[in-house]
Amino acid sequence: MTQLEELVIICSNTDQGLVLPVQLQQLTLEAWNSSDLLSVVVPLKQLQRLRLLQGFSEQQPLLQLAQLPALQHLALQYVATNSAAESAASWVKLPQLQELHIDFDIEAPLPHQIAAILGGAAACSGLTRLLLDVGEEDDADVGDAHPVAVCGKVAGLRTLQELCIRKSSIMLPGDARALTTLSGLTRLVLNDQYSGVNDVTATALACS
Repeated sequence: MTQLEELVIICSNTDQGLVLPVQLQQLTLEAWNSSDLLSVVVPLKQLQRLRLLQGFSEQQPLLQLAQLPALQHLALQYVATNSAAESAASWVKLPQLQELHIDFDIEAPLPHQIAAILGGAAACSGLTRLLLDVGEEDDADVGDAHPVAVCGKVAGLRTLQELCIRKSSIMLPGDARALTTLSGLTRLVLNDQYSGVNDVTATALACS
């Protein structure tokens, strides 16, 4: 496959024999349980776009991605709150990072976890897309949520074009008004934000 430029790989376990075509320019890699899979990405000197769906929390393997000379667009999706929180400090060291998608499992995030995640995201000045999901209402333990000023934390990300925050369990009342500073937003989803968005806030957002 010497002409292959785009590839999607789903791996639940480490595969020591995995070798990728060196001419790849776009790659989607699902590495849920093992950071070892990232070692096969580092040799891809022509890789321009990488989407990584992961479940591990080690920071050092992620930092290897900064060495990719042609990489322009990096998207990270986390499927576990603790993994995202533990690796959040490394995000700012990845200048190619443009997308973050955090799934907060089926339970509300703990205060220190969401603080780490929001702090890590807020430090990424190049983010264009940020999605925060806390699960479906019939599955998530929203009663034990710890609301914080989510929107206030990310309001400094002036490059954001898309922001999605699902469920009111992590937002303070009126918090969404802080988003009026994000003039570059082209898509805003505040799903089921009963306390985070009132009529006044919704009007302010619509007119900003």
